[in-house]
Amino acid sequence: MTTVLIDGRPAFPGRYLKAEDLMGRDVHLTIASVRIEALRDPRGRTDEDTVDRYIMRFEELSDREGTDHPHLFVLNKTNASAIAAVVHEPEMTKWQGKRITLHPERVKAFGQMVDGIRVRSKAPPVKVAESGPEPKVADELESYRSTIAAITEPKLVARLLDELGEGQDEKRGILEGRMEMLITEEGAEK
Repeated sequence: MTTVLIDGRPAFPGRYLKAEDLMGRDVHLTIASVRIEALRDPRGRTDEDTVDRYIMRFEELSDREGTDHPHLFVLNKTNASAIAAVVHEPEMTKWQGKRITLHPERVKAFGQMVDGIRVRSKAPPVKVAESGPEPKVADELESYRSTIAAITEPKLVARLLDELGEGQDEKRGILEGRMEMLITEEGAEK
């Protein structure tokens, strides 16, 4: 399924994170919380049939303007096990503040192949080297640029700018360019 956009933003944002929301890219996120929530059972016969599921909230997606809710991630056993391995912690209550990378992938669900979300087996990079860009750093900056391009909230870009340390001029330039684009888009909407 293709995400329909309006001015570069999803026209129909949902409550739960879907593979199409990742726009074909790896997305690095920080876990804010994990809780249990009763969701409609896809195998149930009525809308009242529910099942308890673990729901994850991310710091970067917790305050989306124009919505009453954040993008939440419904955990399955496969992704929960992958997260436990990446963060080296089996206890979900200790995952807050840990960083993971989500990516879209074709998966088998309910007997058919569908677009799903999986967790990368390595933790996301923490910092870019402060010396001149080497080939590995250039690849990392391109990945960073792609991730930042998916951000649709100026407040998040501003927070990322505030958190940048010294010697990260390339990242600062990427963030400032995205902020300028978002501000221009906001002005055009008004």
